[in-house]
Amino acid sequence: GIVVLRNVHERRAELAVLRAVGFESATVRQLVLREHMALVLLGLGLGTATAALAVFPLLTNGSGLPWKTLHPTLAAVALNGVAFTWIATRYACRGIVIDALRGE
Repeated sequence: GIVVLRNVHERRAELAVLRAVGFESATVRQLVLREHMALVLLGLGLGTATAALAVFPLLTNGSGLPWKTLHPTLAAVALNGVAFTWIATRYACRGIVIDALRGE
């Protein structure tokens, strides 16, 4: 969430230009949300893949994975990432367009 806030704050003038040329605020917010959601899901996918690679030797010797805790943990990480990204996007995309354009 903090990374989203920081990123949107740094790009505030760019987003204000989008609003000034006719994009609806909901469209700009959706654009930012989709961009960051893709990053959250890509990070979760790559993290899961590298973790699977790291435990591959454990799987080859017959030991099992703790499936009962693995799925809820991945789901909790995904839900937290989505929730905090949504909250941060809603918070960061508020504001006055004129002030952001003056900085541009």
